[in-house]
Amino acid sequence: MSYGHWLDPRGSHALTCWHSSPKRVGQAVIGFICLALLVLFGPSLGSNRKTMQGEASALPSVVYIPGLIVRKIDDLPDVGLSHGPLDSVVRKRAILSPGEVPHLVGFAQATIPRGASVEWHVHESKYEIFTCIQGQGKFLVAAIPDHNPDTANGTQAQETPLTPGVTVTVRPTYFHSILNTGPEDLLLSYFGIAE
Repeated sequence: MSYGHWLDPRGSHALTCWHSSPKRVGQAVIGFICLALLVLFGPSLGSNRKTMQGEASALPSVVYIPGLIVRKIDDLPDVGLSHGPLDSVVRKRAILSPGEVPHLVGFAQATIPRGASVEWHVHESKYEIFTCIQGQGKFLVAAIPDHNPDTANGTQAQETPLTPGVTVTVRPTYFHSILNTGPEDLLLSYFGIAE
């Protein structure tokens, strides 16, 4: 008796068809048609599914399983930074919050409007890694740990030009700031790692 296997595109279900049984062939065809409909119309049919962290967005062909966190950036709330003035125009969307992944102290996307900046600040025990996605800017880092270049203590800062694809890593205890120097929003993805 020969048999064939079909896997759905997401790999979550296997249909087995024994070629010697017309009934099983018919069941497999019906199953395959249902699977095709799920793949084609899954986003609208599955929009009420829940993830580990709340409502699932209408992402096509996504199977939610324990241990998987799926988020769509446009569905995340736009909030201010955890440091700096409360009325800052710099906004972020937190993709992962501290504690969701071991050693990861958050993962977010920040938008710095034209002419705006992230003020000088320091993290005592975390590395931060930034990648420029869109726009132009300057990433400023103090040349000496624990010295804020914004004060009149003579500390110099190193400037790194930010353009799409540039990644900058800052060690703990180094003050840093980001300036948008371009004509459009500066978009950065960044994450922190505990020391």
